[in-house]
Amino acid sequence: MEQSKDLIKLLNLMEHPAFFVENGVIRLVNTRAKSLFLEENQNIQPLLYTGQTEYPATPRGVLSLKLKILDRVWDASVTPMESGDVFTLREAAVSPELQAMALVAQHLRSSIAPMLTAAEALLPSGMIQENPEAKHQAAQISRGLHQLLRNIGNMADAAKYQSQEVFPKETLDIDGFIREIMGKTRHFLEAAHIRLAHEGLSAPLYCQVHRELLERGIYNLISNSAKFTPAGGTITASLTRQGTRLYFTVENPASQEAMPNPAQAFSGYLRQPAIGDGRQGIGLGMVLVRAAASAHGGALLLDYTPQGNLRATLTMEIDQSTSRIRSPQLRVDYSGERDHGLIELSDILPPSCY
Repeated sequence: MEQSKDLIKLLNLMEHPAFFVENGVIRLVNTRAKSLFLEENQNIQPLLYTGQTEYPATPRGVLSLKLKILDRVWDASVTPMESGDVFTLREAAVSPELQAMALVAQHLRSSIAPMLTAAEALLPSGMIQENPEAKHQAAQISRGLHQLLRNIGNMADAAKYQSQEVFPKETLDIDGFIREIMGKTRHFLEAAHIRLAHEGLSAPLYCQVHRELLERGIYNLISNSAKFTPAGGTITASLTRQGTRLYFTVENPASQEAMPNPAQAFSGYLRQPAIGDGRQGIGLGMVLVRAAASAHGGALLLDYTPQGNLRATLTMEIDQSTSRIRSPQLRVDYSGERDHGLIELSDILPPSCY
């Protein structure tokens, strides 16, 4: 009883709707959650919009999924406690913070475009290529511009993907698609003295995939892992199937003291500006990863293995539905047809790659 009193006090200190679930039943609800007509002794399962499979079977880690309450979709972070789980909600509609970032990104793109064009024209010139120092400095500039392009792209698209409920998809061999990304990533990581071990499915699997979002989600998982992996370390990635679900897992060795807190992984962009660990970035990468999971009917789990490695698992529903209407899809590349790997991994790659 005393523990329940302390927990409800903690829940009421939270700025967002939050509640405590024990054995699949809501036991405690804070004031903001009560305004959504959530009640004690209510079953959590009917509220799950995504993560219906993952939540009951999840290990003790931080899980990101979606709830549907009063016909509105909410992002939920599920944090395990000793006797249950704390759900913290944030409405999946466009937040003012992400909307402001998208507006800034729109104007920054018009500034960075001529800079990129100029750099791409100058870098191959003989005057630079024949001078080792000039070549190195030009590569530094090129990498910095790719980092800017990545940050601007995340700022521009995080709001769109967070609030979007229906995603246009295409039929792909998802195993072959991920193998292609892993092959390119392995080559790039070798330049950063990090190994990548990848294991895929035993056979092709054709299903409905949002190509751009899944690719960006995978790259962000690898980039985050590489930032906290020491030189000479190995990142392991795997795609496995269990029934109608796919599980893409990325695991990296690092001390828990050096790793960011998984419970804050999805709200890093809301922190106060301060001098800190530069490896954490703006904090929008995990927003895109969470959106990739949601777009494919899945969830995102962050936990630690028994060996102390941080593990991120993006789950997806195997959607093999087909449509009778077929037409060419007009693609607009978010990077201006530049190499996606060089952009998405720019925070961890050396200048020599550019």
